[in-house]
Amino acid sequence: MNNQVSIQRANQNDLQRLFIICRQAYTENFSHHWNEGGLEWYLNTVYSLEGIKADLQKSMMAYFIASLGSEDVGFMKLNLLSNLEGETSLDGAEIEKLYFRPQHQGKGIGKRLVNV
Repeated sequence: MNNQVSIQRANQNDLQRLFIICRQAYTENFSHHWNEGGLEWYLNTVYSLEGIKADLQKSMMAYFIASLGSEDVGFMKLNLLSNLEGETSLDGAEIEKLYFRPQHQGKGIGKRLVNV
């Protein structure tokens, strides 16, 4: 496998890839926190195909996909119009989600995403 990390801002053409990596990374990291049926409910609520598609259409939301070679290994979701309480500037952004498949954590991919 190629060890070259690439970061790509997702668009509507990446919907299926994003849907898969969001659900995969979340499940592999957090499935043990859920009672029976809870994980599937959460995935269908937060990481539904329709929900991700709607997010991609919002100008204030941005998703980035991290890949290692040809394998998608994580993602980041940014809220581009998020400021700290009391701030009036529109320069703030919030990392809403930043998840990786467990076997790819600790490789500096998160740093690469945050520095996009």
